[in-house]
Amino acid sequence: MGIEWASRFSRWHEPDGSSAHRRASRRAATLCTLFCIASLLSAGSALGFTQRTHTFASSFGSAGEALGQLNDPGAVAVSESSGDVYVADRGNKRIDQFGPEGKPIAVWGFGVSDGEQAFEVCTSACKAGTGKGHGVAPGAIAVDNSAGPSKGDVYAVIDPRPKHALLRKFSPSGVELGTVRQEGTTLMWEGGLDGVAVDGGGNVWVYRAVSTESATVERFNGAPTNEFLSAMEATLESTELEERRENVASLCPKPGFAVDGAGEHVYADHERLNNEELCPEQVQIEEPKENRPKKGAPPLPAQFKFNGSEEFLGAQRAGLDSQSTAAVATDQSSSASTPLGEGAKGDVYLANGPTVTALDSSGGLIQHIELPSTAPQSGGVALEAKTGALYVADSANGQLDVFTPAESGKPIVEGVFPQNQTPTSTKLVAQIDPNGAATAYAVQYGTAACLSEPASCTTVHGASELPAVFGDLRVEVELTGLHPDTTYYYRVIAENEHGKVETARAAQTFFTTLPSAEGLLPDHRQWQMVSPPRKGGPLAVPVVQSPAAVQASADGSAIAYGTPNSAPIGEPEGNRSIQDTQFCSRAVKPNGRLRTSRLRTTRAKGLSAKKRPSINCSRRTSHWRSSSPKPSALSRWNRHRCRRLWLESNAKRRSTCAPIHRSRPARPRKGSLKPPPRTADS
Repeated sequence: MGIEWASRFSRWHEPDGSSAHRRASRRAATLCTLFCIASLLSAGSALGFTQRTHTFASSFGSAGEALGQLNDPGAVAVSESSGDVYVADRGNKRIDQFGPEGKPIAVWGFGVSDGEQAFEVCTSACKAGTGKGHGVAPGAIAVDNSAGPSKGDVYAVIDPRPKHALLRKFSPSGVELGTVRQEGTTLMWEGGLDGVAVDGGGNVWVYRAVSTESATVERFNGAPTNEFLSAMEATLESTELEERRENVASLCPKPGFAVDGAGEHVYADHERLNNEELCPEQVQIEEPKENRPKKGAPPLPAQFKFNGSEEFLGAQRAGLDSQSTAAVATDQSSSASTPLGEGAKGDVYLANGPTVTALDSSGGLIQHIELPSTAPQSGGVALEAKTGALYVADSANGQLDVFTPAESGKPIVEGVFPQNQTPTSTKLVAQIDPNGAATAYAVQYGTAACLSEPASCTTVHGASELPAVFGDLRVEVELTGLHPDTTYYYRVIAENEHGKVETARAAQTFFTTLPSAEGLLPDHRQWQMVSPPRKGGPLAVPVVQSPAAVQASADGSAIAYGTPNSAPIGEPEGNRSIQDTQFCSRAVKPNGRLRTSRLRTTRAKGLSAKKRPSINCSRRTSHWRSSSPKPSALSRWNRHRCRRLWLESNAKRRSTCAPIHRSRPARPRKGSLKPPPRTADS
């Protein structure tokens, strides 16, 4: 009962606007002075971030094979120094180069100028690659944005196929500079090349699928010849994954790879069926056609942490999200002087079908970015930290979509809800996004809708302005001195240089304070627990068969009740009666606390004559005793009758509890009076 009572009055509502929901009048609000304290308790975002989001700006490229056209674009890379964008044009079997504004510059590939087998750079009248030589659909692509000797150079997987895999290095204009070899020696890589990335120090990381169920990450320095540094196995077996209760198994590598600017965290796509012993690709090869799954599991990006001192990768997360991921990119160099801010450094962007998912470095969601075209499919993604621009390859529509940092604007108020604490105080919690400008906020509340009757409401301003950041900030406003069980309407208002906004549906948003125990009774008394904490069992409920009624004295200083057990004070001494045991609780001065004792009769076994309680019930007891033909029946009747007389006369007697007399019956004498007949009311 107590839980239901508390939960009912702590619930907050958004009603249909009917007056039946109002619990107090405007006049009631004027009877008390409300003292409110507003405080910004946390500058952290509701989702663990304070970052700027992206909005769609433009697109460039179109479907086709001419210069500036794309056919099934895939991996994307961008140069921080020049702003040039490089795209793996898989359908045209070449690499396309665009300027900062999307202007086509050149295409690189075999036969892109004249159809010959030689590797060529074309700037006009370009064609699709011939596919001869190593000119199959290119795979991963990366740009060295460090300040090292290979600054601006482009690394491209010309052929990602197993036994044919080839990784080449180009100048920013497409001049071939060399080949990156497996472990620095082998030209053709064993297994397929599923990814290449360059960290902020110029080190080159290569993600290589050794087989369908294992992968290796090799690391090279940024020297002109890219010397081999180390090779590490990428596996999903780690103590951290076990603690997270994630699926610990061998890696099933898929294309998609990235590394952060510090070279500390590595992200690699993998595919895994639930509780399967084989990787999905291996199942397609080994299982009979009828046993093969119709659809494989989606590729998921795994997160690894690189331990440079011991040269190994420790898996931290088996999957950053649950959507199918085609490509991964990281923010390697955002700072306080760049549009996205220092907090964006280390963010991860996942190309997930028709959207791009932005996550912070801890895996918290920042934004789901939707591609603008019809039935889009993201095939590659890259971020330019210098401008904050995000480039996404739409492989289904043959174009690149550009998303730029969101402009500063009006603040956004959302997630407003009250937290009832006591009958006289309530805490209001809100999420406010300053949206890039310093923002002031305030709370208005009252017993009438503040939107329609603002004069009847009280306004409380925030303790300080919210900083000029992007992302939700949590603010709390505590109201004290409120009336119990009273409905208050409220709205949250936020304002910056771009305008003012307030809580949605402010006219219908209200809360009801908890009721107070004081005032619930007609004479304004409060409830008090009179039964002891240790009861020894349940209290009796009065029934016809067992009239152990609960009665209190007129002045409230004593209460008598019965239980079917020994209740608060242990086993009754010598009590073999099937009747309920009676107890009395008296108020003890000076603090008025109740003391409980059992009401025993003189027939209680084990009591001496000196310990037998005195009779304080009725003077007719001796008359009934002398005329009882059946001692046991008379004792029970006498006890119940005595109890009834005591309870009926309690208001006229002193405030105490008297034991119910159970006398020892004497033998009936000849000619004595018989006991009166037993009736229903006795």
